[in-house]
Amino acid sequence: MLFYLDCSQYYKDGFKESIDRICSIALEKGIIAGSIGNTMKHGEFSLCNKINIWKKVYAECDTNILEKPHILNSWFLLSKNNTNTQFMKDWIKWSMYTDEEFKDPLITEHLTVDQSIFNILVYKYKLPVYINTRNRHIDNKNYNRVLELINNAPNPYELFTILN
Repeated sequence: MLFYLDCSQYYKDGFKESIDRICSIALEKGIIAGSIGNTMKHGEFSLCNKINIWKKVYAECDTNILEKPHILNSWFLLSKNNTNTQFMKDWIKWSMYTDEEFKDPLITEHLTVDQSIFNILVYKYKLPVYINTRNRHIDNKNYNRVLELINNAPNPYELFTILN
């Protein structure tokens, strides 16, 4: 199991909450591919807003995807399985991808760099994410607060969804 955290600029205290419950959920689901709150969509603020990049990575999507929630990947959990291995390989591949249309790597095309490719692939692979629409997008970077909510939820599974 990998529990990736990239939010130490904001939260420097380390873990104060137990990770046992979220790890159990991630093992069962295979992955928790980041989180969404209530404030960010792909088409806003240059967050993953170029449909030609979406189409390059996820050909089946349509322009409605730009109105969908933007996934924060300041933290995510994954276990080792075939889907996650392919997801990670694709994340690397598409982050570095260039061709005649894209002379620079795709990660340079959006404000959120590799997070944009992560977003596209989470939608493409239909992976579960943590959702809390009472929080702002940026508030979900506080992994201790997220862990507290999950640990105290009567049914923590209600806090996860697959976006489509």
